[in-house]
Amino acid sequence: MGLRLIPLKIRVLHPGDDLLEAVLEALKEGNLKLRDGDVLAVSSKAVSIAQKRLAKLEDVKPGDEALKLASMYDLEPNFAEIVLREADRVLGGARGALLTLKDGTLTANAGVDQKNAPSGYAVLPPKDPADFSRKIRVEVFKRTGKKVAVMIVDSRVTPLRMGTVGYALAVSGFKPVVDLRFKRDLFGRKVRITRHSVADDLSSAAHVLMGETDERNAIVLIRDAPIDLVDEEFDSSMNIKPEECLFMASLLKKLEEGKEG
Repeated sequence: MGLRLIPLKIRVLHPGDDLLEAVLEALKEGNLKLRDGDVLAVSSKAVSIAQKRLAKLEDVKPGDEALKLASMYDLEPNFAEIVLREADRVLGGARGALLTLKDGTLTANAGVDQKNAPSGYAVLPPKDPADFSRKIRVEVFKRTGKKVAVMIVDSRVTPLRMGTVGYALAVSGFKPVVDLRFKRDLFGRKVRITRHSVADDLSSAAHVLMGETDERNAIVLIRDAPIDLVDEEFDSSMNIKPEECLFMASLLKKLEEGKEG
């Protein structure tokens, strides 16, 4: 049987709710039982809300840099200040969003989002998503006896492409990237640089079902995925250095050339 994805509609979560309990409730309501080798794709926003990772906009005083960025990119100053606090670096922006570096990943607004947040609040990115995914995986085994994998899924934009796609913030239970270097292609040529991000592919498939608005499919059960279970967690290890990244290396080189000119 091929890959199967099953969306799980969960109740609306409130800050501090037990996310795993909500998952198990959704499985029960859907008449579904976990199997060894299943992957639970979990929305990063659901994780953030369970961790109480919210900021009240009116409690945030924007500084000079936030005011400047808000004016340049048409943002709420309070929101821009929260993004600055969460970002490791702000690289630029476009109308309505800042391009930031956060935990080694290029992302919009450092993962801060107001979509599906209570009125007047912004949702911050999850804290230590790899550890959270491990805790969910371990607790699932304790409660069900099943060995599953867990992914924390967020959305991002791709350079020069319209729309969002899913990607894995963190993975627990399987190796997220398959190294294909030095293998042979159909014509016997040795592969030089290709590594396959299985976790990001699965995350993007799950993201189709999770949606971006009022779907409430915060969990997607992935069945018969082409993975091998391991007792490890991954987050920043899925990243590559800026100087090895096609986009970042090219942009940084252009920036340096501009300074020299």
